[in-house]
Amino acid sequence: MKPERQLDIFLAALRGSDLRITPSRRAIVQALLCAARPLSAEELCHEACRTHPGVGLASVYRTLEALQSFKYIRQVQLGRRVFVFACMDESQHAHLICSVCHQLTECDLSAIAGTFQQSIGRVGFQPATNAIEIVGTCSACQ
Repeated sequence: MKPERQLDIFLAALRGSDLRITPSRRAIVQALLCAARPLSAEELCHEACRTHPGVGLASVYRTLEALQSFKYIRQVQLGRRVFVFACMDESQHAHLICSVCHQLTECDLSAIAGTFQQSIGRVGFQPATNAIEIVGTCSACQ
């Protein structure tokens, strides 16, 4: 889906949840959609401030909470108290999370997606999301 279309969808959902679409909130959503990787709330606040100085961390958390309630984004836990937020999409990938440095790497699973779906179907499981998170140790920390 094109980022402009996704922006419209996210903003409409926020409007529907009684959150005003302020310039700060628009900057937060745009920063989230333009991010090349999942971001923490603090990183998202920093990125949003690039286009709209004065974005507050409280606004970031309120926006993230609303977007999570609509299942447009999800929270990924990298460590005991380290969380990042990723847009939900239809791509088949796993998040590889290093338990030492908390680096998150996306791993393409499209080659095994069909086999994976068949395995899920055989046991009669109905997944709510396509999120796969694997915790281990990255090559730099081994």
